[in-house]
Amino acid sequence: MPRRDLRRLRRDLLRGFAVRFLLSLLPLTALWYAVAPAYTATIFAGANLLFQWDRPPVARVGESDGTLYAYHLTAEGPQPVFAFEKYGLFFNVIVLVAVVLASPGLRWTERAPRAGIALVGLALIHVLFVVVEVKAQFVNLGLIPASPAGAYGLNWLAVLLGPVGEALFPLLIAALLTGRAWKEALGLRFSTQVLPASVGRNAPCPCGSGKKYKHCCGGVNS
Repeated sequence: MPRRDLRRLRRDLLRGFAVRFLLSLLPLTALWYAVAPAYTATIFAGANLLFQWDRPPVARVGESDGTLYAYHLTAEGPQPVFAFEKYGLFFNVIVLVAVVLASPGLRWTERAPRAGIALVGLALIHVLFVVVEVKAQFVNLGLIPASPAGAYGLNWLAVLLGPVGEALFPLLIAALLTGRAWKEALGLRFSTQVLPASVGRNAPCPCGSGKKYKHCCGGVNS
C-alpha cells in the first residue's frame, strides 16, 4: 500500500476512534451517576475484607448519611477519620470502558468481553488503592505505628495507585487488551504487505479494521 494511502487510512481510523469514544463516553457518564454507589460499595466490601487480615483490624471504609468515610476502629467504636469523594473517586472506570469499546480492529462481540475484563482488572486496583490510601493516611495521623521507611513506602504507593494510577492503569489495561488490534488496524505490520486481489468488496478488510473491504482499504485503493 502506498505510504500516502496508509497515512490516510490511519487518520480515518483515529477519527473513527475519537467519534466512537465520545459516543460511548457520554451515555456512560450519565450511567455512572446511577451505578457509582453500587460500584463503590463493591470496592469498599473488597477493601474491608483485606482490612480483616490485620490483627486486630484497625480500619474500615463505609457510607454514613450519604458520605463515604474511612473509620478507625477504637475501643469506643468506629471513628470517622476522613471522607472520600463520592462520584469522582473511581470515574476512570468509565474512561477505560469507553476506550475499549471505541478501539478499532475489533468486532462488537470482542469489545464487550474486553470491556468486562478491563472493568474487573481496574476494580482490583481500586480495592488495593483504598486499602493503601487508608493505611497511609492513618500512619500520617499517628493512628497506626510505622517506621519512617514504612511510612514513606505507603505514601509512595498511595500516590502511585491514586493520582498517578488514575491515568496510568487504565492506559496499561487498555493497551494489554486492545494493543494488538490497534497495531493491526493502524497497519504497523501491514505497510509492506500487498492486499490479496481476491478479497471481495463486501468481505471484512484484511487490515483488521472491522469494516468491509470496500469501505476501508478497497476504497483507498479504488
